[in-house]
Amino acid sequence: MLKSLRLLNFQSHKDSSLDFVDGVNIIVGNSDSGKTAIIRALRKLFFNRPLGDAMCSTWGGKTEIELFTDNAHIVYKKDKENEYVLGDTHFKAFSTDVPKEITDVLRIGDVNIQGQLDAPYLLSLSAGDVASHFNKVANLDKIDSSTQKVNSAIRELTADIKYKEAQDVKLTEDLKAFDYLPQFEKEVEELEELEKKSKKLDASFTKLYQWTASYYEIKDRIEYFQKTLSLEKPVNDILKLIDERAEKDAEEVKLDRIVSQLRIVQNKIAEQSKLISLETPVLELLQLMEERKMLVERQKRLSFVLSSLAGIQVRIKNGVSYIASLKEIWNTIEVCPLCNQPIKHGKPYVSWSKYTDIFS
Repeated sequence: MLKSLRLLNFQSHKDSSLDFVDGVNIIVGNSDSGKTAIIRALRKLFFNRPLGDAMCSTWGGKTEIELFTDNAHIVYKKDKENEYVLGDTHFKAFSTDVPKEITDVLRIGDVNIQGQLDAPYLLSLSAGDVASHFNKVANLDKIDSSTQKVNSAIRELTADIKYKEAQDVKLTEDLKAFDYLPQFEKEVEELEELEKKSKKLDASFTKLYQWTASYYEIKDRIEYFQKTLSLEKPVNDILKLIDERAEKDAEEVKLDRIVSQLRIVQNKIAEQSKLISLETPVLELLQLMEERKMLVERQKRLSFVLSSLAGIQVRIKNGVSYIASLKEIWNTIEVCPLCNQPIKHGKPYVSWSKYTDIFS
């Protein structure tokens, strides 16, 4: 018996819970308040129908249908994958199939759910439909379907037997065309024996041919080695001469190395002698370079002094011109700008002549 139901993000239900009581349970509410959605949720849990996302809420989120019965706790989850949960065991939900473990626990079919607009239970059905319904309830429909399947299988087997019998008669007639096969078999066996003997002879001939070839090959090799052995003494003499020549060549290489080293030493001695002969002129040249360096420094200092004197001379000339202009201005002033008293021009307070003489 159903105990409680919880809907999470199922159509208009964000998180709704219902508790069932023994007997008849009536769900009452206004239109579009979610009454039919509860029946849809039960159908989805029982039969995994309908397919698609129509049962999901418009605001999104993982959809769950959780049901408690007298002896089980079942959850249907729809997220990236659809699955059933029975206790702690998870089952994948494929197409409209419901895992057998879930159906065995629920034991609920279409007959257990009455829709709002469905006709009264059994009252509007004919006698044959009522009998068919109770046959389904008592599982008698399975006997009828099994009988139909057995009869169909018997008919198929009977037709297959007749076809096989006709095919057997045809094959028996066809076999008469092969009555010569026993004699042909004996002839084939005789040919096989002859072929085996022929293969043995071929193998013997091949071995004999190989042995003959090996004999002539060994004979040729013996003659070749005999000729080679006759040349042993001359070859040894030649090898001895080669060793002596190699020793002479090694001594010659050593002498060449010594001669080349002597030439290198002689060249180095000649180069050193030339450098030693140039020592006195080089020292004199270095001394002249030092003296030239000192003269260059003196020249730089003298140039600096001369340039400084030229600047001083220009400044003196500018000062003399400035004093002369001041003298002319002084002679033109009649009133002192400080005390506003008349100025008597006579002998100047400052003797400008000595300054002009200095600057000239």
